[in-house]
Amino acid sequence: MKDIKNFINRIFCPHVLFILAACCASGVLLWYVFVKDAHPAVAYCTYFFSAYSLCILLIFTIPRVKNALLRALSKIPIMNRYINDRQFRAQVAIYMSLAVNSAYSVFYFVTAVVQKSYWQTVLAFYNFTFSVMRFMLLKNYNKIKKSPNQNAAHTEEWKAHRHCGILMLFMSATMIPMIAMSIKNGARAGGTILAIIMAAYTFWCFSAAIANVVKFSRQNSPILLASKSVCFARALMSLFSLQNTMFAQFGSSSENSWQFIMNILLGLAVCCASISIG
Repeated sequence: MKDIKNFINRIFCPHVLFILAACCASGVLLWYVFVKDAHPAVAYCTYFFSAYSLCILLIFTIPRVKNALLRALSKIPIMNRYINDRQFRAQVAIYMSLAVNSAYSVFYFVTAVVQKSYWQTVLAFYNFTFSVMRFMLLKNYNKIKKSPNQNAAHTEEWKAHRHCGILMLFMSATMIPMIAMSIKNGARAGGTILAIIMAAYTFWCFSAAIANVVKFSRQNSPILLASKSVCFARALMSLFSLQNTMFAQFGSSSENSWQFIMNILLGLAVCCASISIG
């Protein structure tokens, strides 16, 4: 096992001079492929080598940039606390999520009134439910932090966790008409670039939500775990929206029945998962 790790390190963590040489060679090869209309075999080898060069460059660069940035930010007291205190970082994330969801709720409500749109009304209520859950979690979290009795405080945390679960069930009831309307009416294609950006954002949110649920399940803090579970439920809904958008952008009319079935299956899975979380 140790030999395998050393072999992988030698491949993906070479000397900096080799990284620079590989990047320069990739640039030259890519210029040759695009300008000189190279043979397909040469082009495929160039793409593979360029991907490898990009990987080793990112592996070399990202940790160093990250460490330099963290050292600079650690000199600021509030940022130092944000970087090193996981619970404080989670609390800040709840505040930010509360602000974003509240803004979305107001926007969709105003749009629903102006356009007399049932869809916008459902979206407004959906985001309002998220806002209520996060406000309740913040209120209880700040109250519990000031409590001198740790056992009583932990009991109150579990009560807030339970109340959040009840609200999750109500939120799941709003997700069902949203998903049904999305399946029936479909999504509008917003362009390839927008679809790719949406895909990258959704998968990042989904991965981060799973990682946070796993991390905070070990923190013995029911309120913070509830907050991350809410984020996971929202990421599930984003995943369904992404699939709908991808079918609208890249699907063909001959595959409409298959796309319809896939949207139903994923929509059902999202609803069941949200109810289970609640």
